[in-house]
Amino acid sequence: MGFWATVEKEREYQEISRKELAFRANIAYQGISLGLERDSMPGDDTALKISKVLNVPIEYLLGERATEVRCKDGTIKDSSSDSDIKIHNIE
Repeated sequence: MGFWATVEKEREYQEISRKELAFRANIAYQGISLGLERDSMPGDDTALKISKVLNVPIEYLLGERATEVRCKDGTIKDSSSDSDIKIHNIE
């Protein structure tokens, strides 16, 4: 799953609109739509802003841990083991 697809999934999970995400991250609303459409990678600053707004590790959005799954209790579960990793507030 690409960056924007992960953002979209997380945004929907948190019940945040694209418009609200763009506003809170101080990025262009159209950038989210274009990113999804093109399956492109955002700049470092944009990725960091989005991870802060969604309060998830940037590695999660970048897909660096492909075996992780976001759980409803606020944890990210590594499906390759039985360990849970708590989401840390990154503000």
